Amino acid sequence: MKRVTSPKASSSKRPRKSQDSQKAPTIDSVHEALDCLESATKTRSLPVQLSVDLIERTARSEGLPGDILITLVDIIGRRKLSEAVCRRLIRSLLPFDIIPIIAVLKTISWMGVGNTSIALQAELMRWIVAVYDHIDQKEDLHSIYGIIFHYLECDIVSPFACHLLYLLTRKEDVLPFRIRRVITLQSKVGAQPYLTGLLTLYKTYRPDLVVIQPKQKQKFFRSLGGWDSLIKEVKSRTLHILAPSVPEIQYTMAHQEEDLVRPEIQYQPVLGKNGIKTFQELQSLLENLKPPNGILSVLRSPARRIILTSCTDRTLLVRMKFLLRVLLFDEPFHFAEGKKRRGKHILRTLTDITEELQEGIPEVESFLMHYLQVWNGLQWRSSVLTLISRWPLRPFVELKEFVLKPVHKLLCSSSLEFQCSILECLTQLCKNWAVVELPRYKQAKMRQETNVDEYVPVISSVFDQEVEELDEEECLMELAAYIGHICVTALMLNPTSPPLLMYHILRFYHMTVDLYYTHDTTLLALPAAPVVYSSLFSNNVFCLSEMCRLITRYRGMIQSLKQRTGVQLQRHIDELNGYILDISNTIWRNKAFKPESESVLFKVPIPASISHSIDNPSETFLLLYHPALTAITQNFLKKAGDRVQHPKQVISDRAVRSAYLQYLSSHYMSGITDFLQTFIKMS
Repeated sequence: MKRVTSPKASSSKRPRKSQDSQKAPTIDSVHEALDCLESATKTRSLPVQLSVDLIERTARSEGLPGDILITLVDIIGRRKLSEAVCRRLIRSLLPFDIIPIIAVLKTISWMGVGNTSIALQAELMRWIVAVYDHIDQKEDLHSIYGIIFHYLECDIVSPFACHLLYLLTRKEDVLPFRIRRVITLQSKVGAQPYLTGLLTLYKTYRPDLVVIQPKQKQKFFRSLGGWDSLIKEVKSRTLHILAPSVPEIQYTMAHQEEDLVRPEIQYQPVLGKNGIKTFQELQSLLENLKPPNGILSVLRSPARRIILTSCTDRTLLVRMKFLLRVLLFDEPFHFAEGKKRRGKHILRTLTDITEELQEGIPEVESFLMHYLQVWNGLQWRSSVLTLISRWPLRPFVELKEFVLKPVHKLLCSSSLEFQCSILECLTQLCKNWAVVELPRYKQAKMRQETNVDEYVPVISSVFDQEVEELDEEECLMELAAYIGHICVTALMLNPTSPPLLMYHILRFYHMTVDLYYTHDTTLLALPAAPVVYSSLFSNNVFCLSEMCRLITRYRGMIQSLKQRTGVQLQRHIDELNGYILDISNTIWRNKAFKPESESVLFKVPIPASISHSIDNPSETFLLLYHPALTAITQNFLKKAGDRVQHPKQVISDRAVRSAYLQYLSSHYMSGITDFLQTFIKMS
């Protein structure tokens, strides 16, 4: 009779698992786990499962060092383990600090061997995209751009390959055969978002090669499957290990608009215990700073914007330019009634960046070309005019077509305040061209012609753009002439010549003289006859005094230019002499409205009605009787008392004349006294 044993009794004879078979996740135990995986022959063995579990726990708790990441990549690439185990190991490739470039290069290399399945290749490519910001020496990764481009042929790997190519692409990478290949793939698989995103970036760099207009979408690439949250969680745990003496720093970018809120961003401190002592130390540390993935959070911070423009990593600028293109073109915030606050915030950020860089942003330039065609002159006026004032140096025909014509149309149907704002904007634009853009263009052109890499421009551009062939001096002169035409148009729209308008007009012409004395830039732009006429016969003493000062300064400028050779001045000299003669005849010589051969203002005869109604029209605008100086002259005569028996003694009596001119200077009208002392021979 056979003896029947109970299940409990039989099971009690089986060997129990050791309670200490799984060691604590330390570096030594991880190395033992790697040795076990390298020597494993059976995937489902207990040591393999325990080793994988240990690596997963260690990676998710504190991350893995670079040497272990390299070993894991080799284990995955040899494909001795099952695909399920390899997937778990790929999900464990979480870095403790940075990822060595050799680990990434080995990953791409193992993908091309043939042992790795298509699904694992897609996972590995997704991992490279997820940890891109943590890879050191990205230049080596960019060197295999063509190999990565080959993976566009695989439908499963293609989305992540496009994402990686988007991060790596530079202008020199955009070649005709690659553009044709992407377009061919689109014709086969349809307008997939990832192909559209890469093609849009290609068009940004080379619009002359990408002739089709890709459909813009808000999200081009697929989700990274939770990699971002995993890496962020590991980094938050290891931050105190990397810099125990520096507390964790968190920057929260909050905004009133819900769609502009960004998550908290944690920075890895780069300062030592003693901090930064010299500027050279700060400059050497700039390359170690890692900006967050949300480029908007960088643009909102002045300190981060400086770091962005100081780093040599050009991919950051490409990310910024692409983001701006999406914001300004894909999202029609400037037409949506419910997003005015958001549009105002974005434009204000762009103006801050533009003023800090002292140059226009190419994407903003393209945006303004379209937006000015429908701009009503009221919405975000200050920001739009500031962006116009930083317009880069371009052929004047282009500037006139896309900027000056739309602004000119608004000038003719707007208020006086808006007209003054336009004049101020164009004055700053002209000054920016002369002071910043002109030297920058000359230096960039010199560098391109000499082809010397060691040459560093004094005023360099942050954005790498090809130097367009143009006559920079001629463009500046055409711009100044057009602004003079704007000034005359504004005077025609305001026949009373308001002092506010005259102030902005005269300020522009004074600026052209300042450019010569302060920056040695010759910009001969004499005011038109209507401007001189309006100032000379104005009821405002400021207009009269500043016009006299302006003519005096032009005289000094032309005399200085006469010492140089090759400067054509005769036309300007004749025009200036005519103005000097007319102003002298009006305020001092009692010959106003009497045409002479050199006169500019008085060649038109006086109407008969005026000549009969006014006894002596030429005497009306003498210095003594000028409407702008009547109150000042009356006060002077009261203070002079018995010393002045007749007002004409101001001109005939030398002592009274000197006292009167000194009285004008003490009342901030030195422009008149300077003019008289320069051009009138006092007997």
